[in-house]
Amino acid sequence: MTMCAAWMRHSFQHVGKTATHWFPGHMAAGLRAMQKNLRRCDCVLEVHDARVPFIGRNPQFKYLAGTPRILLLNKADLAPTPQPEEKEAIMHECLPNGELVYSDVLYISCGKKQADVRQVMPAVLKSIGKDVLDSRQHLRLLIAGMPNVGKSSLVNTLRSVLANKRKCARTGDRPGVTRTVQQDVKIHDDPPVYILDTPGVMIPDLDNQDHAMTLAMLGTLRDELVGEEHVADYLLFSLNQLGIFSYVDRYRLDGPSDNIDVVLAAVAKRIGALLKGGEHDTLRAACAFLDDFRRGRLGPFHLGFNPPHMTHAETFTCASTSVAAASKSHQQQQHQQQQQQLDAGDDGMAAFEAALHTTATSSKPTKKRLQREAIKRHDARRRSRGHA
Repeated sequence: MTMCAAWMRHSFQHVGKTATHWFPGHMAAGLRAMQKNLRRCDCVLEVHDARVPFIGRNPQFKYLAGTPRILLLNKADLAPTPQPEEKEAIMHECLPNGELVYSDVLYISCGKKQADVRQVMPAVLKSIGKDVLDSRQHLRLLIAGMPNVGKSSLVNTLRSVLANKRKCARTGDRPGVTRTVQQDVKIHDDPPVYILDTPGVMIPDLDNQDHAMTLAMLGTLRDELVGEEHVADYLLFSLNQLGIFSYVDRYRLDGPSDNIDVVLAAVAKRIGALLKGGEHDTLRAACAFLDDFRRGRLGPFHLGFNPPHMTHAETFTCASTSVAAASKSHQQQQHQQQQQQLDAGDDGMAAFEAALHTTATSSKPTKKRLQREAIKRHDARRRSRGHA
């Protein structure tokens, strides 16, 4: 982390409201299916991106109550080595009744370090417990998480590494590839273990703009909903704030820059993205810039709990404090109501459905409206950069 130089922006100017309300119908249906299938599952595997361990985890997943929950921080090969404070902060998260949210936290990778997933089954068996294991002929797991965090890739990797079987879950680089709860997939032979893949579920309305943009950088939100060039600009801002200038050499710049037009021009030149007349194709360049980041070509990153102007030490301190404060506040405000819901499966189901109804009936923009908003943001950004 470097001090903010004179040429750097001290803050990011958001143009309009980031499209944080992407919650299509298949996500609501997915949540209902998760709760329905939960009663026949022995463990929940919540998958999240290791580069943002505290940002974007859907709070509704915490109330998939009644079974052990393990947090799998995927894509660990794209993040720096985690600090002990990070796992400790996550492991201290509690439900209103004092129950720990997670029985374990594991760092895995379905990419270059597939052997990491071998630690999943021992953790699952330990979380379930010997009494349950002895009473079951087979085990069922449920996988949950935000869009595009690698849930289906994890299913395929577990199936390949643990059962030596070919992949069966469809995967893709865009969020929303899995749209329904899938059939049981066998991932382990002894004991027999089956897993249910589920669609990625967004937080219905993410109010923090910096958190929303960070998720957009990682591809959790659809690029076209936010605007590729806008997301690329936030990525550049984040890299500079973190003091990471690997983009300079990769795109053959003379030095660090805080001007997204300059950087995208360099990217376009490097990849040969030109329009008729020789003008740079900034949209294609922005997509390439984001793809380089998402695939780890710009180096490993940790984009902690808060916007990226904080040091790692400040991030962990803030994360621990914020998690504790949030748990305490939540406990004070909702303890009486949630206690009954968590103790009784039917009441928990009713509460889940009530929360889901509130989500489903909230104002959701249509596709055309989202497209109009994206065009307006694009025009506003061009005007702010003097292209009007």
